[in-house]
Amino acid sequence: LRSRPGALTPTPSIPTTAPIFHRYYLPDVPNQGAVIYLELNILPQPDLLSDQLIYLVSLRLAAPSLLGDCSPGNLFKHTVYTQSSDPANGAELDLNGMIAAVVPVGLYRNDATGKCVYINQKASEILDITFEECLGHGWVDRLHPEDTERMLISWTKAFEAQSFWQDEYRFLRRDGSVIWVLAQCNFMRDEQGNHLGSIGSLTDITPQNELEQKLAQAHQQSTAMAQQDGLTGIANRRCFDQIFAQEYQRSQRESTPLGLIMVDIDHFKHYNDTHGHLQGDQTLIQVAQTLAATVQRPTDLVARYGGEEFVVLLPNTDRTGTAIVAHKLANQIAALNIQHELDELELTAPAESTQSILTVSMGLSSLIVNRDCSPEHLIEQADQALYRAKHRGRDRIEMADRN
Repeated sequence: LRSRPGALTPTPSIPTTAPIFHRYYLPDVPNQGAVIYLELNILPQPDLLSDQLIYLVSLRLAAPSLLGDCSPGNLFKHTVYTQSSDPANGAELDLNGMIAAVVPVGLYRNDATGKCVYINQKASEILDITFEECLGHGWVDRLHPEDTERMLISWTKAFEAQSFWQDEYRFLRRDGSVIWVLAQCNFMRDEQGNHLGSIGSLTDITPQNELEQKLAQAHQQSTAMAQQDGLTGIANRRCFDQIFAQEYQRSQRESTPLGLIMVDIDHFKHYNDTHGHLQGDQTLIQVAQTLAATVQRPTDLVARYGGEEFVVLLPNTDRTGTAIVAHKLANQIAALNIQHELDELELTAPAESTQSILTVSMGLSSLIVNRDCSPEHLIEQADQALYRAKHRGRDRIEMADRN
């Protein structure tokens, strides 16, 4: 355009928006030397840095039949000259403009006051926003509401310190879809240290974020599965061991009581032999889910300890509280009314119950942890109490000795 004085003559003081037509040669096309008509739309914009007008120029191919593939990416592959057929007399190439047009990241420039004065085509595509919409602080309207405050605080701190800025946040596209962008920005100064504005980049990181979210969900699922009993859906032995160690240390640190209930289904082998293992599995699930539903405090834990044995951990629960919970559990299991007929050969203790429904035996322990105790001691106490319940006729609840 410099080689054609007067080709573009909008008066700087009078904004001009009417299209201006000009001719260019594209020598690397089949019809070499043919005139290609490009439509120029000129939009004057004041430059706050120089107090001059910047002319924002958009080009549209007016004769596409002469080019063949006239996509924007293909157009930038050609060397563009003015009407002179001699390249030596052509206009200088705007290398910065061409680079900004073809790089695979969005570019933007802000003036010294922080207002946006330029975005390249890629930034417009990423954000699904027009050049005019983005100018000034127009881009703020497209920020995701949940990210707006955090992002603006982050940007303001960097702007005030004139330091490198980087952040990840979400934009809303026209169709309502959400994209994640990684924004980076460097601030510019002249030789005297005056602020000249900033230049930055935008990268669409939506695919990476979606992948990270999927990986995080998969990790959470795998972690949950590693701590969940595959049959009953309640916590498994591994989960119990971890939580028990944490609660034991808490009880020792805070001098609070820690209660433990060992639960064992009576004559479960006979139940399996009579009704089959599939029915036995369903019964295990019923018992486990009933125990878990009955123990309702967030800090309590019901876990499958092994086979037909379950364990209930009760933080900050003394002997009386532990016994109350145990009786409630036994009543809920009995309320299931699961049929379980026993013959005389199965009754191993004189006082053993002969009722025809499924029952459980329980061993209880509760103590205030001190330095002389160990985690195994609490479990051993409850296990010995469970053994006594079995030995004394089953369908019983036994509390460990205080000692």
